[in-house]
Amino acid sequence: MRKSGFDAIAIPLVSFSSGQGMGYGGVSGMYLYAPGKEPYAHAISAQVFFSNRGVQSHSLRYDGPKLLGPLRAEGRLDYGREIRSPFLGAGNQSAPGFRSDVNNELYNFDNGTPGVWFRLRGHPFGEEHPLQSYVGYGWRHMRVEAYEKSMLSLEKPLGMDGGNMGQLLQACSGTRATVNLTRNKAASRSCRCESPATPRAIATTTSASP
Repeated sequence: MRKSGFDAIAIPLVSFSSGQGMGYGGVSGMYLYAPGKEPYAHAISAQVFFSNRGVQSHSLRYDGPKLLGPLRAEGRLDYGREIRSPFLGAGNQSAPGFRSDVNNELYNFDNGTPGVWFRLRGHPFGEEHPLQSYVGYGWRHMRVEAYEKSMLSLEKPLGMDGGNMGQLLQACSGTRATVNLTRNKAASRSCRCESPATPRAIATTTSASP
């Protein structure tokens, strides 16, 4: 096990698809080593990606296995942008005139989603014990850009203005509880409990913007 120094790598990204066009960018990663820090002291990875049709996907991620004593700290910043995201209307009679023209602005909108995520994780009964627990928080903003004569602008469904979404997460072994907090111009509340084999509770709250 290394006690000092670092390892690093960078790889170019090239892609092509009929929807995104030609894509280009790069991904890189680095491990930094220090005495008493296993398997490494810090890990950092980054990605930058663009396409010639306006799509973007960028991220920066950090991992510190023993950053705060025995606790592992993980975090991520990211931004994604999509163009020509489809919205064909609501209900069973949506988009009767659609003829597979994916570039028709009537059935599309653009969106961008910056976000951040952070988590602390640890072994409450020692490193050799399989039980792990963690707490975390994530935030994301959905920015919607509707074309003037699109179905989205014409029908104006709830949530079309985008908004902020927050998530609190805590877990211990096979038990997980998640709370989602969302703010936009819709108003809804929901709670769901699933499989007793993997206890889970999810609560979502959406409130009107000031």
